Amino acid sequence: MDIWILSTILLLTLYLLITEIISVDLTAIGIMVVLVVSRILTPRKLWRVLQTLQLLLSVQCLLFPKG
Repeated sequence: MDIWILSTILLLTLYLLITEIISVDLTAIGIMVVLVVSRILTPRKLWRVLQTLQLLLSVQCLLFPKG
């Protein structure tokens, strides 16, 4: 059952990103919410992903400063 839900979410994500009916930022946030609501992703795992992304963005800012 999870594979069908995940496949549907993936196709919906691709459609929204290609057509840009909704902005890319809102699409990304919406997909994360849908994954948590459908219980494919637990809130704890989502929090870990967001912390990892924050760390990667911080390192990127240190390595490639603007200016």
